[in-house]
Amino acid sequence: EAEKHLELRSIDKQQACEFVARHHSLLPYCNPRGMMYAIGAFWRRDGADDRRSRELVAVATAGTPTGRWGPGACPVDGILELTRIASVSGLTRQDRRGRSVPVNASSALASRLIDLLPTSGRRGTAGCRFVTYSVVGERASTYLALVAKGLRPVGIIRGKPAKGAAGEAAMMDKIVWEAGPAARAPDWSVLPPDRRVGAIRAFQTRIS
Repeated sequence: EAEKHLELRSIDKQQACEFVARHHSLLPYCNPRGMMYAIGAFWRRDGADDRRSRELVAVATAGTPTGRWGPGACPVDGILELTRIASVSGLTRQDRRGRSVPVNASSALASRLIDLLPTSGRRGTAGCRFVTYSVVGERASTYLALVAKGLRPVGIIRGKPAKGAAGEAAMMDKIVWEAGPAARAPDWSVLPPDRRVGAIRAFQTRIS
């Protein structure tokens, strides 16, 4: 089982940012300011029981939202934004049938952050909306794996140059994903047709 080999635990901001710099292709930097969580996924190879032998294979950071959010059911102090998620490419494991399958470390990290949402509010506000983005055209497998948990695409924001962001990444169109009690209604039309049906089915059968 993958869970027996994957351990999630908090790491310091510097370690997280160094990992992002090495492994995030589009945005290889992170801003520690406003960062509330830095979580690492550590992988234990088969037959390795020594804690020191575990390898950091994925990192996620989250904190106060970086964009402007208008009025709504969730005040800005209740929003938790997943700001970076990066992982070692090509990491696989053997499933029960002996097949080589991907290790979903990034999805495990995003799932943990969704779980932390209720206690992530600031200044006495309850956490009520989790938000993150994927670039239009990406397969977004990390987030699609979590639609049964309530994560859903809610729209697209068009790329434009932004202060403090890398020009190439800022110009890209992005899908907005949200979860939590104040998340907006899903807009499945923003997903590629070949991913849409499965995502809708998983979302509709999610555990409330």
